[in-house]
Amino acid sequence: MKREHFPELSQFFGCYFHQDWRLEAPDWESVVKNFLRENPADFISGVTEELGRLLEMNLDREEMRAALDKLGSAYSPGPEMSDQEW
Repeated sequence: MKREHFPELSQFFGCYFHQDWRLEAPDWESVVKNFLRENPADFISGVTEELGRLLEMNLDREEMRAALDKLGSAYSPGPEMSDQEW
């Protein structure tokens, strides 16, 4: 999986779920609310479309974690939820 195939999703994760994301919001839900408030509808739609494509790949837990890492996400939902559920 290449970042070039998911440019808007890479930008989303890199900008909103970078390694210091907790300095900007208390939880992942707040990060998503900030994203929705701060961005135009066309970018939000692009991220949503790319996220759908990523989920359609039916990656297992390990593959999804690797894909999210590659896309720039420093968030991990922990044991209570899988990356796919998140």
